[in-house]
Amino acid sequence: MIITNFYTETYRSALFLLADNDSFDPYLLEGTEAIAAVKRADEHGQLFFQDIPHIESLLANQELRTKNKLKPHRIASIRHTWPFNRP
Repeated sequence: MIITNFYTETYRSALFLLADNDSFDPYLLEGTEAIAAVKRADEHGQLFFQDIPHIESLLANQELRTKNKLKPHRIASIRHTWPFNRP
């Protein structure tokens, strides 16, 4: 299976990087867990940029940061059509 070979190689590369950098990624899925996560993501179909509510996500993240007494991010975009455009 092509997916298994690809993710096996990716997993091996990740192990090499972890050994090389001596760092730990708590969100790294491995083995069958990683394959299952990819299969679940594939069930949603391919997402395109316009299908994702980016502005709403940014504003929700800002609100969450302020609720947690964190400094809000300075939101900017190079997209001329966005409200946060900064030339």
